[in-house]
Amino acid sequence: MVLAQPVVNETGVTLAAVGSELTERLLRRFEKMEIEVVWIESDDPVDKALAEQMKKKIEARFARAGKSTLWQDLKELLLERVDQRVK
Repeated sequence: MVLAQPVVNETGVTLAAVGSELTERLLRRFEKMEIEVVWIESDDPVDKALAEQMKKKIEARFARAGKSTLWQDLKELLLERVDQRVK
């Protein structure tokens, strides 16, 4: 997953640029800074097998993020988006 738009703080300082990979470390950094919204890039359709792989990766990454409502909501949005992209 990569950012489709830069993530900036309340003073306009860029925290992560467009195209930045969303790593566990970066997600934790956003959580500490109370960043609630990020834009993720990709509209390409995927087949069912790839969708299942993507969903497993999302589940694995978010399993390490804890039970924060913010992270759980983000995970659910990502899983829904993957389902929408299945051709």
